Amino acid sequence: MNPITTPSIASINDPTSLVIADGNYDLNEKTFALRNDLDGSISKPYSMAYENMYQTGIQPQTIPSIVNSFLTKDGQADELTGSYHIGSVDLTATKASEAHRAGAENETDTLIDIYYTKFNGGHPFLIPRILYRLKPALIPTHLKAVMQFVASHFMPGLSSDNLRNAAENITSDRIPKDGHRVQGLMLLGISLYARFEEEPAIAAINQAIDLALDLEMNFHSFALKHGMGNPIVEESWRRTWWELYLMDGILASLTSAQHPFRLQNVQTDVPLPCEESDYAQCRPMPPHRTQGDFLERAFATETYEYSSMAYTIEAVRLMGNVLSLGTDIVAASDAQVERVDVNLADFALSLPPNKRHNIEQDGAVDEVLFSAHILISCALIMLHRPRSNLIYIRNHYPTPCTRQEAIGTPVTTYEIHTSKAIRAANAISSATAVQTPLAMHSPCLVCGIALAAVVYLPAYSMEARERSNVIKERLQLTINALNTIGEIWPMARAVKTQISQFARDIFSRYAAATGSAAAQAQIQDIDIESMMDDQTWLDELSSLEPNRDAMMLRDGSSELLPLTTLVPAANTF
Repeated sequence: MNPITTPSIASINDPTSLVIADGNYDLNEKTFALRNDLDGSISKPYSMAYENMYQTGIQPQTIPSIVNSFLTKDGQADELTGSYHIGSVDLTATKASEAHRAGAENETDTLIDIYYTKFNGGHPFLIPRILYRLKPALIPTHLKAVMQFVASHFMPGLSSDNLRNAAENITSDRIPKDGHRVQGLMLLGISLYARFEEEPAIAAINQAIDLALDLEMNFHSFALKHGMGNPIVEESWRRTWWELYLMDGILASLTSAQHPFRLQNVQTDVPLPCEESDYAQCRPMPPHRTQGDFLERAFATETYEYSSMAYTIEAVRLMGNVLSLGTDIVAASDAQVERVDVNLADFALSLPPNKRHNIEQDGAVDEVLFSAHILISCALIMLHRPRSNLIYIRNHYPTPCTRQEAIGTPVTTYEIHTSKAIRAANAISSATAVQTPLAMHSPCLVCGIALAAVVYLPAYSMEARERSNVIKERLQLTINALNTIGEIWPMARAVKTQISQFARDIFSRYAAATGSAAAQAQIQDIDIESMMDDQTWLDELSSLEPNRDAMMLRDGSSELLPLTTLVPAANTF
């Protein structure tokens, strides 16, 4: 079959210009529509569907055989995919029951649209919105209920209690144990995690992992078997597996709970996902590449453009390598730490030009690439902060995102680790300054922002007065970012409250130790109007000698000790 071509922008308001050409038929009708005989309903005219596409920013393009694969030569869908009919229909001949259902369907459609607009960009594993609009039955009702629950958080004033009850049905034994249940459990886990409900969130993710392994979703054969012969549906199943891998690694790395990275070493041959823009717009799939291919990309004889999600998967894999070193920094050898550090450095060096920044040419933010950059910075903080000078000022700031860390002598100099931890925190805080709604990023990144703050809190006390304001501004930026995300997700509000309290405590102690009236006056000021991008203070950090009379917190206690007692002499970074 020839591909179906979307209309030009000029033709959107002129249904008579809409033409679908495919072999035996050439339709040119004012009211042609898609008919779904599974429930007898008649969709909006095709022109309206395209109008909505353009309103959501989807560019005109050629939709490949993805659409045609659901249709036979006479316009009938095969038995696997349902019974769509393309042709002219009389919109006045609809059943009376359809008018009765219209209100409920419109509400559902609104929440589903909000899901795709506000949330899907950070977790793009369900079928694309284009395909969903063509075939709503591809997403079962119990999965739609979870999508609606997630979307409800973006609608101020809408109570999500009833929607939550419907969403939690995904855990019922009455729901088929299939890939859609895995998707629903994962979405439920993400939303509960963002709602500051850690235990049920981890329980949902663990259920999703158990079922996915039982279904053997870690093998490519699952996607091929359940993809209905459609490349986009197959890609959705591949993305489901890798999204589960990402969530498992994030919960293992960026929560206070002792959740193991269960999928870290699970055997898989599932190809890596394609580029998000290709998937969202249902473009033809490129040749598949595996995780093994990705790891050997430096030695490949041919150039291959890996997707943003592939780099996010690699960032989480590297976070897992940091976790594998354990919490006892003395137990990890110099060679082990250096190997992980080299791999983290290689991640940044190996990024192609179009992946070094998460802002695309049209100004849009690549949400998945944004996650990759945040997560690799988290891995750097996880590796270097416990081995830095920072832990001697205060080791643990208890939040839902942080864990108690052991204190010991690092295998390399303190100053190197301090420098790398602060630079990683700077990368995270700078990312939050991108002019895009922060709440549209994955809520799983809340703990990444919190990690940056946990670096800045002790760093502020190490710095000389004229430079401490630079760190304070970075800290304020992270607090304001958490505050913004907290308008949607309760976890961010909780973390913001805790970090703000720690900050006030540090500012107060710093002011008391230095005798600075100006610093004391600024204790309650934790908001900023602008941000300084100057990072030269970091290069000078080692040469600046803090006030030796300054008093610093010992971990977990109110006892104060001189800085010279706690922090080894600084050399150079």
